[in-house]
Amino acid sequence: MQDSANAIEQWFESYIFYGINYDNEAEIEFLKPLNESFAQKGNAGAQSNLGYMYKVGLGVKKDYEEALKWYKKAAEQGDEDAKESIAEIIEEQKRQEEKRRRQAKVEKINKFNEMIKIPGRDFEMGRYQVTQELYEAVMDWNPSKFNSNADSGETQAQRPVEYVSWYDAIYFCNKFSELCGLEPVYTVDGETDVEQWCYTPHKGNDNLDDSDIEMNKNADGYRLPTEGEWEYAAKGGENYEYAGSDDIDEVAWYDGNSGEKTHQVGLKKPNGYGLYDMCGNVGEWCWDFYDSDEDYRVHRGGSWYNNANNASVSNRNNNNPYNRNNNIGFWLVRSSSIIFIRAGKIP
Repeated sequence: MQDSANAIEQWFESYIFYGINYDNEAEIEFLKPLNESFAQKGNAGAQSNLGYMYKVGLGVKKDYEEALKWYKKAAEQGDEDAKESIAEIIEEQKRQEEKRRRQAKVEKINKFNEMIKIPGRDFEMGRYQVTQELYEAVMDWNPSKFNSNADSGETQAQRPVEYVSWYDAIYFCNKFSELCGLEPVYTVDGETDVEQWCYTPHKGNDNLDDSDIEMNKNADGYRLPTEGEWEYAAKGGENYEYAGSDDIDEVAWYDGNSGEKTHQVGLKKPNGYGLYDMCGNVGEWCWDFYDSDEDYRVHRGGSWYNNANNASVSNRNNNNPYNRNNNIGFWLVRSSSIIFIRAGKIP
């Protein structure tokens, strides 16, 4: 009997040495009790195997803590691969915890990301410009120049984010979409994962000028409005010179009343669709090139810095997509037809 047990142990150790076929479910199921038995006896190879199975959820429920337990036992016996796996798991745990932290923070402040369905169109738009609070929750950084000294009675974190380039804005959109479990809209050289873009937000003139940037309007994530969407939403179903009124002081912060700074979003009168600050406060990046000139992207709406003419619904502006200014921010948009289809509301 002892000879039989020794033979099984020798065979199993030889099997470990030559490698287990992790793609064969039947093989994994057969070897699982042997792995557990030999791991309990102190076999480093079996301990490492068991660590891997728990790490990836192979034949067992994925469990990083259980994986670490077995990898550590193998590492104590000098298994260098086990030591590397321990470091990988700890790093992944840190990433997941950071992602959970950001998601919780984003959910907490999402009241300032209320989306409004735009009548007669297949998109919804944020009720407010992207705030410093929301931007920092997603990006762990507030690049705004107006990052302190809000007017009395105003909330600093609810001022619009500014000093963001067009590239920073689309980076934010994809990152926010991912945090919210949505499909990112933008691809850079075929990649939706911003970590693969070879781009560092808020860094000098770092840009993606030589990259192929595309927008997938069939995705349900956040994006910038097209120029046509911006103008339609800004009019609000009305026929005013500014978004919501012919009296600019009712609806906009511009050079005549801003005190040379931005203000908390939502303090002026909204337009007919319930959107605030579509004119003034900060201008907003749009998706489009400016008149087919691929060196420039459109921004609309005027700002705290500009005069009343710049704040009119019909006025157009442009800038290089890598430029940052303390009077340009952005709105968030989602394609609502895609949202409704995925929610099962449209056959």
